[in-house]
Amino acid sequence: MKQHRIFESLEYIFNPLFPGFITAGLSAGFASLISQFTSAGNQSVIYAFLSLINNAFTVYLPVWVGWQSASRFGASPVLGAMMGTVTILDEIDQIASITGINTYFSLLHSGSGGILAVLFGTYFLGKLEKILKKHIPAVLSDIFVPLIAFVICLIPYVFLIMPLFGIVSDLVCDAIGSLMLNKSFSVRLFSGFFAASVFLLLTMMGMNYVLVTLYSIELETLGYISIYPVFAMAGASQVGMGLAVVLLASGMAENKLRNTAACGIVPGILGIGTPLLYGVSLTHPKLLLCSCLGAGFGGAFIVASGVVSVGWGPSGLLAVPLMSAGRSSALESMLFYVIGLLISFTAGFILTLCFSRRNKSL
Repeated sequence: MKQHRIFESLEYIFNPLFPGFITAGLSAGFASLISQFTSAGNQSVIYAFLSLINNAFTVYLPVWVGWQSASRFGASPVLGAMMGTVTILDEIDQIASITGINTYFSLLHSGSGGILAVLFGTYFLGKLEKILKKHIPAVLSDIFVPLIAFVICLIPYVFLIMPLFGIVSDLVCDAIGSLMLNKSFSVRLFSGFFAASVFLLLTMMGMNYVLVTLYSIELETLGYISIYPVFAMAGASQVGMGLAVVLLASGMAENKLRNTAACGIVPGILGIGTPLLYGVSLTHPKLLLCSCLGAGFGGAFIVASGVVSVGWGPSGLLAVPLMSAGRSSALESMLFYVIGLLISFTAGFILTLCFSRRNKSL
């Protein structure tokens, strides 16, 4: 039950932010493309506008998360946004310098902990606000509860929560990087294959919003995301699986599974995999296995080619402009991403054909 509530909270916090993630990510992707086309591209008005759109969201990501998480945890939303703002202000560096907290290790600086710190900070802020409201008369509550709660939370937030989750964020990014960007080619291949293969299973268990948190941590810490392009391969594999199901069940005019698969192909190509996942894969373990394994081949290629993204949103073709931050040029990274999609699609299609029988129960 408690685990379910965690997933539910993450969905509540991040779901309303998706339009911002998509808009900012696509703007960053197109800005990167413009800078590739001409040496003066980053001096153009269009580039400046696209960068403006991207920065309006990504720079203030802790603020948006603070507002949403405060709403979820029973704190005043504006106080949650203030806590997110505190996280990115330069005064944090000044406080660290004055107190000498970084004498031995650079634990506290502007941005330390990022959204993880904000999530936990607003959680405790909500708890404290509820306690104070019970003990402070209603006539004084609106004035003193926000002030007292925020001041009391701010001290441990700055000196404990931010440094602690700064370490956690670094460890998470180091762990992902040690696998996805490993010097060993075989380790990178296995990591990409495994990560893409388990994505559908994680989504079915409701962990997709935990993965969104990981995306945010990477984007904040590194400026790019290495795991989103890998996970995006699962959608392409499902499209291949769906097409195979349509062909295998072609003799059954009223076959519900065939119709569901056919309806899910176009959304799947664009990056909306929910119809195929819950309409086809979920109720047919064999098809789910084929989709998972097919995604693994594309994931291995993505990691091997070094594709990373500047944001996230739907997978599939809609995500192509996002894949512009790889070690190659923006255009090459996008091309490698499309090749990865084709590999996953083909693998999912072939595996489904091999492990299923024509006109039989799938």
